Amino acid sequence: MKLQWLKEIVGDAYTEEMDTAVCQALGKEFVSRADFNEKNAKVKGLETQVTRLTDTVKARGKQLDDLKKSAGDNENGLRGNDDEQRDRRAAHAGLLLPFLSQQRARHQ
Repeated sequence: MKLQWLKEIVGDAYTEEMDTAVCQALGKEFVSRADFNEKNAKVKGLETQVTRLTDTVKARGKQLDDLKKSAGDNENGLRGNDDEQRDRRAAHAGLLLPFLSQQRARHQ
């Protein structure tokens, strides 16, 4: 007899057939403690994994935002360099044009 506690409740009316029937019914309706503890441990492990992955995703999102900001800063810096280059070319052209005009005039 597996269910000694039930035999104590029912008394002498308890039989092997009752024991088998109750064990089958309990097996269908309930989960064993060992199975419950195993599943519970898996759930806790998965919750920990989800927390770690969520933290990783947040960190990666922050890195991505920082990279986007850095790329924007670099692009603005390059545009600024283009403007500087244009200004320098204009200044050099302004200095060179009179000189080139003089040289042409001398050689003609």
